[in-house]
Formats: sequence, structure tokens, C-alpha cells
Amino acid sequence: MPSGYKKEEMTKMLEILKSIKKDFREKNLKSFYFLYGDEDYFIDEISAYIAKLFEDNLALNHKEYTKESFDLEEVIKYILNIPLIDDKKLIVFKDIPFFKTSTKNDAERIVEAFKKAKDQNVIVVLSHDSKSKDTKYKKFYGNDNLIAKFFAEHGVFVDLHKLDAETLSGQVVKRFAKSKKIIDKVEAAYIIRNCGTNLKNLYNECDKVISYVGDKEKIDRKDIDDIITKNVEDNVFNLMYLVNSNRIEAATELYGSLVEGFEDSEKMFAILSTNYMNLYVVKDYVDRSKSKFEIAKTMGLEPWRVEKFMEVCKYTTKETLATKIGMITDMKMRRFKEELSEDLLFELLYFK
Repeated sequence: MPSGYKKEEMTKMLEILKSIKKDFREKNLKSFYFLYGDEDYFIDEISAYIAKLFEDNLALNHKEYTKESFDLEEVIKYILNIPLIDDKKLIVFKDIPFFKTSTKNDAERIVEAFKKAKDQNVIVVLSHDSKSKDTKYKKFYGNDNLIAKFFAEHGVFVDLHKLDAETLSGQVVKRFAKSKKIIDKVEAAYIIRNCGTNLKNLYNECDKVISYVGDKEKIDRKDIDDIITKNVEDNVFNLMYLVNSNRIEAATELYGSLVEGFEDSEKMFAILSTNYMNLYVVKDYVDRSKSKFEIAKTMGLEPWRVEKFMEVCKYTTKETLATKIGMITDMKMRRFKEELSEDLLFELLYFK
């Protein structure tokens, strides 16, 4: 998975997470948490920990604001309100543009309220941000975003980003180790390839394997294949491989099961479209004698994924791929006029 984050940034983030969890175990809450980034699992995990520490009194001293419910005057008033019965209130701001786009005057007003009521609140700002790194809060912090700066200086301000392939593999190994199970990095990487890089889904699949093997200590490939739910994206890619390598019977069987699993054809079309575009580019690089790692770096793809594309390239030509991309363009136009049918997808896949 392409990341854009340096190894030291990955390490620093995991250390911060470890420190935050230690604070929670000791019931040592800070007053301010600003959690942003593109790894929803980490953001939601920390916010759930905080809510749990307030669970005995959430009804009286808990308020969650969304984009729709956010009103600056009401928010400031609530921040300054004294908690009922307990010592602190929990206030959560979830995915609210104000924290990126507020005017200097409005930012100063809410920061002043934060300062006045810092001993009576735990303030949590959550921003599930899937945009590229250079548009994240780190940029706004560098450009004197007063709110971000306040949280960085007086609490926890952390970019919770997706992990690179190596770090993610290490997390999978640790997940098994917590249950006294052993899995090597090759098999951990195999789980990631088949289940995707969504950390919540990935951990769920690991837990399924752990439960399935019972007392068995060492996890092998068969254990994984017996129980995991393979990524839809990976199955669509496997379908392309079967078609292009002329294994039509197996391809038709997989195609049928995939079509049954979709409520409509849109998602399957989107995955096929992306894969064929990437396949054409990889084929072009292969024809120019570029290596797997050169292609991976240029395209921002994982080397193992490029290797899979290179395998499919053996069974097709640039001319065929160009024709299929032309069909994809035509299908995009048809989507605006009528439902994209399975017949059109079948035509796209099986055209030689």
C-alpha cells in the first residue's frame, strides 16, 4: 500500500498510540485530543477508549457535534457550562469543517473558551480525512491554524495515518502473538493481500483465524484459506487473471458468484475499470523492460500488486487492453443513460 509517510513517521505514530493507551489504562485523561488522518481504525479506537472512561456518566456530561449540529454560539456556551455531578464533560466534534476553515476571529473565540474551561472538559476533535498528506492538518498547523496549534501545545495532536505494507504486516504478526499464536511475515502478507488494508477488517479476519485454529499454535496457509473472507477487489483481479489466461470455466464460475454478491454492477465495474487502466500502464512499462520495483515506485502501487499485474500481462496485448479501455469509456457514458448490466460487464471481461 502506497503511503507517502516516512518510516520514522510510522514509528512515531505507533509510539504515540502506545503512550495514549497507557494513559487510558491509568485513567489519566488529557483535556484536549485532536485526532485526524486516513486510518479510521485508530481514530475510532481512541475515541471509543475516551467514551468508555465516561460511560458511567455519559448521559449527563456528553455532547457530540456533527457538521449539521455545529453552531459556534451554542458550542461556546456548552463548553463554558459547569459539568453535572462529575468533574468533567466529554465534548466530541466529529468531521466538522470549521476546524480547518474557521476565520481567525472565530478560531480565537473557541480557543479562548477551551482555555477558560480546560479543567472541566475533555475536548475531542475527530477528522476522518482520506485526502492526500499535503492537505491534512499538518499543513494547516504550519500555516498558523490557531485551533490545531492550541491542541498541539496543550494536549494530543496526532496524524493517524494508514500503515505501509511492512508496518502493517508487523501489526498482523503482533495481533496473533497477543493470542499466543505464531505467524510468519510471509503468511501475514498473504492475509493482507487477500483481505485488504482496512485495519478494522484486517483485525477481524485475524481474529477469525485465531478462533478457528483453537489450540494450534503455528498458523499455516491452509488455516488462512479455510476461514478468511477474501477481498472483493482481489477476487475481481483473480477473475481478470483467469479470463486472460484462458481458464474460462473457472472464470465463469467466479464471475457468477461475484455478480450474485453485488446489489448492482457499479462497484464491480469501478474495480474492473481501475484494474484495466493499471494493467495497461504496467504492460507498457514491462514492454520497456522496467523492473517490478521501478514500476511500483512510479505508479505508487505495492510491489506484490505490480507482480500480479505483470503475471496477467503475459496473456494479453496492449492492443487488446486499449480496446477494453475504449469499452470502459463507452460504458461510463451508458451509466448515465441506463443501468450498467451484467451483460456489458461480461462483454468487457471476455473480449479477446
